[in-house]
Amino acid sequence: MWTRHYLQAAPVHDLSMQITGSAALHAVHFVDALRRHTCTPPVALGSYAEISGEGGCDFAALPTPAPGTGDARVITVGRLGELGDNAADDAIVALVGSAQTSLRLSLQDIGPVGAGAAWPDAYLHALADAVDRGVDIQIIVTNLSARPDGLSAGSSSYSNGWTPADLIAHVAAFTSGDPCSHLHVAALRQGQDDTWPTGAAFANHAKLAIADDATFYLGSQNWYPANLVELGFIVDDAAATRQLRDAYFTPAWTASARNATCQ
Repeated sequence: MWTRHYLQAAPVHDLSMQITGSAALHAVHFVDALRRHTCTPPVALGSYAEISGEGGCDFAALPTPAPGTGDARVITVGRLGELGDNAADDAIVALVGSAQTSLRLSLQDIGPVGAGAAWPDAYLHALADAVDRGVDIQIIVTNLSARPDGLSAGSSSYSNGWTPADLIAHVAAFTSGDPCSHLHVAALRQGQDDTWPTGAAFANHAKLAIADDATFYLGSQNWYPANLVELGFIVDDAAATRQLRDAYFTPAWTASARNATCQ
């Protein structure tokens, strides 16, 4: 559970939700596919699997989903990294591309790990196109050198070393006008505080994208290039989206906007 990251001094900021119904079964199917891959890894140099616990690699039939407790439409989107299909990448870009009035994002980072690594052009293009069509964009990102509980940068940095100004500059490379007219990026703040009492910077580990206050993505997928296995959900329900906006994003942006680049 990464105790020192989430439960000790200067814990990382994160966001999750509870899903019931058929979408929950989709997550079970996704994890089942990963378990099957682990139990029968490809025959290649370096392949290794160790199975422990009751049942091992005995695959039981997957359960029938319990009825959902709500009426929101949920679209399950995942990516398999090196194992196969990465459809979630296209789904997130399509969500950004669908926005006509507003985008509200809370992310760890968009810039890559390492100064010489490539930025995620698909996301940058999608954001730039949104700016050009007049969509107002608010983005909350992590702070430079944000590390929970005094952990070392090598094992627990929640910043890839990029500032809000860096992100704006990379989006601006694909826009036809002034990105500051619609693009606003801020490092995470909490209430009136700019840091934890120890002086530690706030670390943001959320992966949220809200389009037009009507639809949102929430899951495990960061926007910076990592090519990991990820799963998330697009909730296509205006009431649920507004509830999330009001309870989470609006307070977070209100606190963070005082240090926004392109206010």
